[in-house]
Amino acid sequence: MQPIAHAPSGALQIARRFVSLLHHVHAKEFLSPEEHAHVLRALFVLGQISRFGADALEDSGEDDISPASLLCLFRHFLRRSGGSEFNIKRIALQACGYIFVSRPRLMLSPDNDFGKASMDGIMCAALSRSSESGIKEQVLQNLAEFFREEENKLLVPTRDEAVQDVYSGKVETEIISKANTPKITPHGDQRLCPGHHSQTQEHDRILLQGRFQIVNGERESNLSNGLAQRYWPHILQLCVDSDASVRLQALHLVEVVLRQGLVHPMSCFPHLIALQADPNNNIQKLALQMLRHQRGRYPDFFDNQLSAGMQMMFEFCRRLLHALRRANDDNQTCSDQEAIKVANADDVSRGCANIYKLLHQNRNSRLKFIHAILRRFEGAASRSEIPYLCFLANVVSLLPYTTNDEVMYVVFHLNRIVSLRAAILHDALRRHLEEFGRLAAGKITKVDDSARRDVELSTILSLILVLKQYFVRYFELTDSRIHAYKPSQPLKTSEILRCNRVNDHLDVSWVDPTAGNDLSGSIRQANIFFALMNENADHQPSLQCVNRSEQVETVDYEDVGRKTNSEGQLLLLE
Repeated sequence: MQPIAHAPSGALQIARRFVSLLHHVHAKEFLSPEEHAHVLRALFVLGQISRFGADALEDSGEDDISPASLLCLFRHFLRRSGGSEFNIKRIALQACGYIFVSRPRLMLSPDNDFGKASMDGIMCAALSRSSESGIKEQVLQNLAEFFREEENKLLVPTRDEAVQDVYSGKVETEIISKANTPKITPHGDQRLCPGHHSQTQEHDRILLQGRFQIVNGERESNLSNGLAQRYWPHILQLCVDSDASVRLQALHLVEVVLRQGLVHPMSCFPHLIALQADPNNNIQKLALQMLRHQRGRYPDFFDNQLSAGMQMMFEFCRRLLHALRRANDDNQTCSDQEAIKVANADDVSRGCANIYKLLHQNRNSRLKFIHAILRRFEGAASRSEIPYLCFLANVVSLLPYTTNDEVMYVVFHLNRIVSLRAAILHDALRRHLEEFGRLAAGKITKVDDSARRDVELSTILSLILVLKQYFVRYFELTDSRIHAYKPSQPLKTSEILRCNRVNDHLDVSWVDPTAGNDLSGSIRQANIFFALMNENADHQPSLQCVNRSEQVETVDYEDVGRKTNSEGQLLLLE
């Protein structure tokens, strides 16, 4: 649809009638169904006229139908409350977006900033996570259309001027030499042959490249830059929203903003990495395409933001799970619950495999990737970290390894972490167990902070030991190979990667992040740690553990609280 150069009197009459209608009903607290339908129609039509006929509205000289007055009227309907008013608010927000495309400066305050009297408060409220999904989708669509229109305004004049300069001889010599490549016609003469469409397109493309570099970041793009910088954090957080339609709309907007170079590209990597576990295939494929493109341009940014991306992937999976639980608790309809898909172990496995395959079989890149994940296990132990470390343990176990070198590198670093921390912890837990016995005799259930921290650390080291044993069994590793491996040794391409397909996903459902809060949980976790340490040293299938009464019995830690569902495997806890 083209902008209205000279609006007929009929269009202005329609605008006047709809404005009069909105003024008549805007003070009413409740609208009848007929009035509700008329308001929706009036808001939509006035928005379209504001988008494509803003010049005609201003030229009419009537203040009531000027874009600024219409914006004030639309903002009034945005403030209406009530569940039945949702459609009115969404169409009013859409109409505001149409005005912003034709008159972008109306988004700002009279002082040309985001202060009082600007649309900033409404935009931030609409972009917040607590807003309705339809409102979030609409404001994202408004921003996307604004940025696309600004991109067109930037490129079209540049193209016209560039083409004019070509034929007037005002372009640099090196650009002319590329664009004006002589073409021999069937008659033997050499000319540009403007009638040849393909050559003209290439000719204009080369010229636009030269011109766009000169004006990039300038040429009426200050407002675009300001809006992108202002709302970029909100846009990124909606990329990992619990609603799939919001995520898809936000991802499309991210692509537009990145293409125009309005923000620093490093900020998008964590969210694109997190979306590799999206249960919606369309979103996951689009995010993978964007991640592949951005990593190709900025590989260092990808490496730098990998840890943040894995953390966001965990938070994203947990957010989806919480959203589904809220839907169940609120007794929402089946269609609402089906709209919320939870990322399971297969989704995470697929996403991590896609990220791992981006490294193009490069040994250093893949080992760097593995090290970035395992490095998190070396940090300070805390209850809040345990669920995330369980998630990372599953990620490490699900990666599509292709060489023995990668598998041995994982086991090497797991052994390194255990050797640095387990010996001191082992002695400390023995002392704590003696203290636990005295507390149990006195019927005291609370443990001190020192014991709690050691129990939490033992939980993390137990997880590391379980992960190591999983690799030993799954990839059929022997003690001699493990002890002989050194990361600095050259890659042995002749070795075949062997694996035992009988084993399933890594099970971490036995992990209790709150074990250190009470006496019984602390004793149980200490016993699990001692059992795993014994198996790590002796490689015995049955383990010797000390129970609460300090009697020795044979147990199998794998039978403790076993779960087989995806939630248990990923340990996405509250």
